Amino acid sequence: MAKVLVSSIREFGGPIRHAKVFSYSPRPDRVPSAPTLRFFQNHGVETVDLPLNVDYVDYAFANKPLACAHRERESSADILMFLDTDTAFLNPPDFLSEVVAGDVWIRPVDIQLIGTTPNFNDPNGKYWANLYKLLGVRRANHVTTTVDRKNILEYYNSGMVITARANGLFNAWLKNFESVMEQNLQPDSGRGFVEQSVLSATIAALDLTVRPLPEEFNYPVHILDQWEDPPQDYRDFSGKSHLHYHRAFTLPRMARALRKDLSRFPAGASLAALIREHGVDHEAYDYFGIAKRLPRRLLRKLARRFWSSG
Repeated sequence: MAKVLVSSIREFGGPIRHAKVFSYSPRPDRVPSAPTLRFFQNHGVETVDLPLNVDYVDYAFANKPLACAHRERESSADILMFLDTDTAFLNPPDFLSEVVAGDVWIRPVDIQLIGTTPNFNDPNGKYWANLYKLLGVRRANHVTTTVDRKNILEYYNSGMVITARANGLFNAWLKNFESVMEQNLQPDSGRGFVEQSVLSATIAALDLTVRPLPEEFNYPVHILDQWEDPPQDYRDFSGKSHLHYHRAFTLPRMARALRKDLSRFPAGASLAALIREHGVDHEAYDYFGIAKRLPRRLLRKLARRFWSSG
């Protein structure tokens, strides 16, 4: 996935085409392979494999605030951009000249999930009320989720975050994340989205001005079938600039549909070729390792569902 992202930056990045790119491996036992390291070297990517994540090694999402805070401390750049590895560019981010101190450019979450209503009166409200109290948040702005169209307390997707370094957002995010983890504060559903909710609450605590990313950035291609009242061109990727695909290309039916949509225009065809070249269409979780821990009856049921989806 990292190779696809880097290749897309270098080919379609426009103003960031020649920007410094840093790849972080904060957990000591999780480092890129030798071929990936050679690829990074050939494409001007600096790797950082410092053991930043030693306290939360079983929580991969902790890597985000840890890596971002380190880059914010070490960088001299005016603007910092964090990107999830499972994303790729098709068109350049031409709005970067508009990024100023005091602003953060980010997209609301696609689906509510652990989000809460602006008045905290649903099952997730207690978590957010406690989170806001712990972090000293004074405002209660709200957003509309991009896919299921719910009005919720401001809650943002951390897959693409653009901020002025002077804002100090990333180190504040890390400090708050550590406080939340120390207090074992988490939603009833678990800590899966803790880092993302803490980022959102940190933005509110710092009273930063949120500039919503243009809708064609951090675009959620993995859940297009869940869209409530989708725009007419929602599957026309030629007008999209930055795709967030998660594991979509490892699911046969979804992957075929996405490749067909991408093949309709040159940049999309190029991206589809990159995905094949770098093995993203068969890169997957350790399904067999997981399967060893499943009851046989459940395993057979999952197998039938998997093959029927292909």
